[in-house]
Amino acid sequence: KTRHFVGYAIESNAGQVSSAIQSFDLKTMRGITESGRVYQLVGKPGWDSDGDHTWRRWKGICGITDELKVTELVMGLCPVTPRKPARRTKKPDSKI
Repeated sequence: KTRHFVGYAIESNAGQVSSAIQSFDLKTMRGITESGRVYQLVGKPGWDSDGDHTWRRWKGICGITDELKVTELVMGLCPVTPRKPARRTKKPDSKI
């Protein structure tokens, strides 16, 4: 089983699913994935329709039927308060 970052990427204004997470630093809220990409988590965790859509599509393509959300567990271990998120600039009616 693998864990992935799922959410809204501010720089691309789109939902995003990462490759498998290899490491995650709770102090900096930064993770490195199997592809070598570095993800900086910003703001409080929450739900995003673009992220959810991308996750559902990714699961379908990969044939994934089980999932376990671990956000609350991980955030419960977090020693720092997450930073305020950047303002969302995407229009609500635009599509991926």
